[in-house]
Amino acid sequence: MQVIPLTANPSQTLTVPLGTNQICRINVYQKFYGLFIDLYVNGNLIIGGVLAENLNRIVRSTYLGFSGDLAFYDTQGNDDPDYTGLVTRWQLLYLSPSDLIAAIKVPKTIVTEETQADDTITPPAPSEPSFDFSDPDNSQYIPLL
Repeated sequence: MQVIPLTANPSQTLTVPLGTNQICRINVYQKFYGLFIDLYVNGNLIIGGVLAENLNRIVRSTYLGFSGDLAFYDTQGNDDPDYTGLVTRWQLLYLSPSDLIAAIKVPKTIVTEETQADDTITPPAPSEPSFDFSDPDNSQYIPLL
């Protein structure tokens, strides 16, 4: 994990190497509806106009061509970032692929007396459609005017 240094300005652009062979240009800018971010890698736009939210990954998809991910972190609570606190409160983090793998937690299976570990969810049996059009509660009932 790497902290990307930002300033408390409403609009800023910085160039920083992230990961292996990724020269990244990052635009961070405040709009009326929040803080937004653009990411260019080696001159190619990867994501643009993404709303910055606390602890919400920004890139998310490897097919976009970015190794790793970016996320904002609120050091004093759980609020979405605002440019006024970019130096003191919110940090922009680069998460390497190994950081992302380490963050995945496998949920533990809870086994009680009522359930077994190999229980499967059985979908409800399909219901037969009703063709009784005289019933006004029937969803297929179409009143004639």
